[in-house]
Amino acid sequence: MNYYTNRCRSRPARLRPAKTRLTMATFITAAALCVSGCSAQDKKLKASDDIKALRQLVDIPADLKSARWEMFGTPEYDGGVPGPTDYMTLIADIVPVTNSEGFTRGTNEKRIYIVPEAARPWLSSQFRTMLEKNKNTNLDLATVGGCHEYDTKIKKSGRKVSGFSCEKSGRVLLYLSMF
Repeated sequence: MNYYTNRCRSRPARLRPAKTRLTMATFITAAALCVSGCSAQDKKLKASDDIKALRQLVDIPADLKSARWEMFGTPEYDGGVPGPTDYMTLIADIVPVTNSEGFTRGTNEKRIYIVPEAARPWLSSQFRTMLEKNKNTNLDLATVGGCHEYDTKIKKSGRKVSGFSCEKSGRVLLYLSMF
């Protein structure tokens, strides 16, 4: 054996600790990024007061004085490994400019499934209480005063979406199952 052959054989043995350190450093960095960078709080949509954005999303017939709305998935992602979304729901608490006639034209002879997360904390207390009481059930609209079936279209696709609307004290709750 000569000097060069000996040197080449010994080099892989000396590089192994360096490769192991590099591999471990890469693994630890990737794990830290996954844990810190995948926060459920960062991904959650927040309630919006943007009437223009709501109107760009769904077709709404009446002029609105104010609206607070949120679109969310069920089950809601709270960290960990995300699973499939079974429902996408839009909930809006609306104050029409004049009257709520455009929201209360439908029949009240339908049953609508209320997702468990529907009682959003920002909703007015009367609507939040109703949704909390009926969560994860099929709400019979005939048993709830002021509630009617409500159908509209998604603006971009033209696809029909349905749900219900309830009018109480000049406010309208709009509940739509997007899919």
